[in-house]
Amino acid sequence: MDRHQIWRRVRYDWEQANERRPSGHFPIVLAWVAGRPEPVELGFVETRRGNEEVWIRFETSAPEVAAGSAIPPQCSWIHVHESALLSVEVSYRRSSHAIGFSYSESDDDTPRELAA
Repeated sequence: MDRHQIWRRVRYDWEQANERRPSGHFPIVLAWVAGRPEPVELGFVETRRGNEEVWIRFETSAPEVAAGSAIPPQCSWIHVHESALLSVEVSYRRSSHAIGFSYSESDDDTPRELAA
């Protein structure tokens, strides 16, 4: 079983939703995680290829900032065991600016830069 297939599908769905979005709306990705009362709005998702790497790293959606500047205080990083992921939804939100989403899959265990 390819544990990462769901995220490739979510990325594809987000790209399709973004290309065909209604005027004034942008696609968002929401993840429901066991133990959390509300879904997490995702800006970035990272998974690892190793068989022992069962953690998913979520970065919440945040406004873009210039490289090297302060990370916005509303940004957070959530590390979730893949078994705690209940569902993922791609939907639309009315907005005056783009709301991004990206997914990264890695073969090694080198920590990645924060996307914010």
